[in-house]
Amino acid sequence: MTYFTETVKMLALFCKGGKNAIIDFFVQLSKIRNIDLDTIVVAIESKHTTFEKIIEEAVPREEWMQHVTLNDIRTHVMFTFLKDNDTVINSTPYVDPDCHDAVFLSLDRTSTIGTNIQDLGILIETAFFIRQVYIIKYDRHLINSDWDMFHRHITNFSLAQNIKQIYDNLKTIIV
Repeated sequence: MTYFTETVKMLALFCKGGKNAIIDFFVQLSKIRNIDLDTIVVAIESKHTTFEKIIEEAVPREEWMQHVTLNDIRTHVMFTFLKDNDTVINSTPYVDPDCHDAVFLSLDRTSTIGTNIQDLGILIETAFFIRQVYIIKYDRHLINSDWDMFHRHITNFSLAQNIKQIYDNLKTIIV
């Protein structure tokens, strides 16, 4: 069974029985992916209707988060490609030269989060799945055959595109 197929099954249960189907889906997912289940449950139970508000409510802030850089995000993406996809990718370019987002570009500096890089990996994947929770609850037309888990999703995009997508998921909590 594919992740997409399992999601479609969960959606059928969700439409019949509510949020417990989504919670159970992510409980099962947390057994195979290193994600913060408590944070995802808060997102599932959130009454907010925008992704930005849901993630702001769900993710507990920690001091290290304000020090996340694009280099830190790049490190996690490259590590995930190697660990989960047995693939080595080029480390550059990691920022699209046509990008003019000043806040995004201000994060292109040397890493200072040290050992919190492992926590960042959990945060990145958790935020990815919170985005999926938002889509399941409010924007289901975006669920299609490309729907997948984080480590497979990133294989469809360049390093620069992945870093921008991850930044977009995290920007309300790291900036």
